[in-house]
Amino acid sequence: QIFTVPGMPGCVSFNCPRIAATTPLDPLDPADVAYAYQTGRQQIQRLVRFCIAKIGGFEAAFLAQMAPQLGVRESRRIRGQYIVSDEDILGCRKFGSQAVAKCAYPIDIHKASPKADKGGLQKLKDGDYYEIPLQALMPEGVGNLLVVGRCISATFLAQSSFRIQAVCWRMGECAGQYSAQQVQHAQQV
Repeated sequence: QIFTVPGMPGCVSFNCPRIAATTPLDPLDPADVAYAYQTGRQQIQRLVRFCIAKIGGFEAAFLAQMAPQLGVRESRRIRGQYIVSDEDILGCRKFGSQAVAKCAYPIDIHKASPKADKGGLQKLKDGDYYEIPLQALMPEGVGNLLVVGRCISATFLAQSSFRIQAVCWRMGECAGQYSAQQVQHAQQV
């Protein structure tokens, strides 16, 4: 994926979401993470060389910057008081006063390999959205802790929809507001 950069004429940004590997990589294994960094940087250099050689206008292009950190889509998720499911997402489930975030982004699975069964987009009903309940941020059996972002309590497919930045920001904002209210009322989170 290639994007222009607002306010920076002549500059483009690439999103390179896949690291080539013969087996799935474990983001918790330091050897796999090191492999991903090395392979990712090699892929970026190949992409730069390709653009310079094959795309008009890139003849004098150069690599200005690489992301300092890997973007990990999937690692661990908590088991919470509620597990957000793909049925919740595709059914556009609402949670009323317990909702902490709204999302209309599709289920977005990147296949682990070209032969993998799961992959692609599963869109929600046009014009509709689903909500994430506060209980999905609350780990089962652990008090005074809220978890936000891609590691909340959810199925693999569901997580692929809400892991986008705006929804993660909203979960974090709501977790902070909820925690502050609980402290003000001398109650446990």
